Amino acid sequence: MASLLCKVFQRLQSTVQSKTIRHVSETLEKHVAALQNLPIRSVDVTKLKAHTMNESRDSVLIPLGSEPKIRLQYKNFTGLVRFGKLLEDLDTFAIWLSYRHNQGGEAMGTPRHHPMMIVTAAVDEIHIKADREMSSTSDILMEGHVSWVGRSSLEVSMHLSQQLQGCRVDFLSAKFITVSREPSGERSTPNVPLKTTSTEEEEMVRKGLAARELRKLNEERSLLRTPPDEEERHILHDFFLKTVDRELVNQMHASFPYLKCSLFQ
Repeated sequence: MASLLCKVFQRLQSTVQSKTIRHVSETLEKHVAALQNLPIRSVDVTKLKAHTMNESRDSVLIPLGSEPKIRLQYKNFTGLVRFGKLLEDLDTFAIWLSYRHNQGGEAMGTPRHHPMMIVTAAVDEIHIKADREMSSTSDILMEGHVSWVGRSSLEVSMHLSQQLQGCRVDFLSAKFITVSREPSGERSTPNVPLKTTSTEEEEMVRKGLAARELRKLNEERSLLRTPPDEEERHILHDFFLKTVDRELVNQMHASFPYLKCSLFQ
């Protein structure tokens, strides 16, 4: 069975269009530049035709195997893949997929949606398989799609894998949150709504909504907005006391001169 799955993956990968992350970055730059020339207009969300998850779904290669000259950009001093560089590519891919959702299956580069500027707001989660090491000499396959859409925010789900010894090996999964703004950046602008086509997609949307509610709750509980309650203050005080050397503090107090000793006679 495992051998059959490996052969299927090899066949699928051979038929995938060899679109690289560099191509994505260049096309994305062209797409965003074209949006700057479109007139700003108000958008009625109710008149926007919903798009499916498959319309944003895409796969891209980081060609470490087929283009050896780029390996130096991705290898660290130990010879493994630089995680920071992968984060950059994940960020680019998340923005790409977000625009693809609003584009609705049309080719990227020439906008078919209202003017917007999409930026990454947060990395909601990243899961790395600790028992696997990503090869710096094999192509990395990036796959992803938009998995939840709010009014101006989107959740993008992505996966990274490689073909090692003829078999697909999954290394990483991530969810990024992106937000859509007017090209000026001053105000938010609505996304094209998301339409589900299966119970599996409905479950993804449900989880995306639950994750948004959790983010809102954590933001409301942030110390930047809400002071610690009585229990939290006691915990903080206990942490502080554990960092204090009581004996040293007592010695310091014992060595302090009395005020009367500083008076002129």
